Amino acid sequence: MISAGDHGHSVTAVTMKPAALENMDTLGAASVSARKLADLAAVVLGRPSADLVSASAAQITFPMFSITSVPFSVVIKLSQSPLLWNGIAQVPPAFRADLAHHYRWRTEAEVYASGLADAMPHGGRLPTLYSIEELDEQRIAIWMEDVTEEGGDGWSDARFRNAAARLGRFAGSAAVEEIIALPQLTAHGDASP
Repeated sequence: MISAGDHGHSVTAVTMKPAALENMDTLGAASVSARKLADLAAVVLGRPSADLVSASAAQITFPMFSITSVPFSVVIKLSQSPLLWNGIAQVPPAFRADLAHHYRWRTEAEVYASGLADAMPHGGRLPTLYSIEELDEQRIAIWMEDVTEEGGDGWSDARFRNAAARLGRFAGSAAVEEIIALPQLTAHGDASP
């Protein structure tokens, strides 16, 4: 089984030939072929190849999708221009271009592409990135590891404080200053953090 997710949709796949794909239109612009899912399964599982039996998609929370398969799971996050937002009609036409210019919808993909993952402090990490796919000029799909929460009752206040302190130190570090100065992180809209 294969399942995809990250703000919205879930895909489930199993190994058989030919692969039966169900509900892939749920993924919208991020919809994928059986071949691409099989290739992704091989990467996630660390194998030279993988065969898909079936796959189905289901929405989790827009714009995130989850593709879950036995024995792996992947998340897809669809980032898009505010001009594609369902509520854009509420924005006066004279302000839409300004909104599109200043709303940094590409930031998450740019951060993944920047090398920030390699600079994370001990004990912290970003989900493993499998692919950043430019779907068109206004949409990007980010394919990443589906991170599952450790067992137990969730995070304690002390764990949240510890994580916040580490992230705060990290945000002020020289490594982050170097990364946020990269051209791809300053090319769209206002360059200030």
